[in-house]
Amino acid sequence: MLVQPEELTTDLYQEVIDEITRRNRDEVISHIKAAEDFVKAYLFKYDLHALFGTETESPTVQDEFLKKTIKIIASYWLVRKANPGV
Repeated sequence: MLVQPEELTTDLYQEVIDEITRRNRDEVISHIKAAEDFVKAYLFKYDLHALFGTETESPTVQDEFLKKTIKIIASYWLVRKANPGV
């Protein structure tokens, strides 16, 4: 994964993440993976291995904007889970 669960604290307070997920780390990971897949669907024309890496290799491109975008999407989906009317 390009973004680790601990990195979401730049967009959501840890206590908010804990409250929404009921301290379930697997749920946070699930939202991050879904956000990465969502972003990959839009970036399919680019070298996804260079941007995201693989299970065994790190990404060759360090793109902070890409990481920020994934964190924003994952955070939005977490907040939407707690507030379905958002």
